[in-house]
Amino acid sequence: MKAAEPRFVIPSRNTFRDKLTLELYQEVMTKLKRELNAHLTSKSSISITTDAWTSSTAASYITYTIHIIRADFTMTSYSGGSGG
Repeated sequence: MKAAEPRFVIPSRNTFRDKLTLELYQEVMTKLKRELNAHLTSKSSISITTDAWTSSTAASYITYTIHIIRADFTMTSYSGGSGG
């Protein structure tokens, strides 16, 4: 980046961990809550599944998947997880 744009400062891993991923998490959760609340009062079907496991190196993981099927049979899915 020094050659392409010397004024650009690459964020540190702590900035990614503490600020950027937190902002992304909050943005996604706000959108997901809004979407789910809208469908709870409509004629949509909602399916939520979760899974949790531990790797052979003892790292723990958890995931979720949400499927929303609307009255017109269109579907939206959300998935995510954490661990490591």
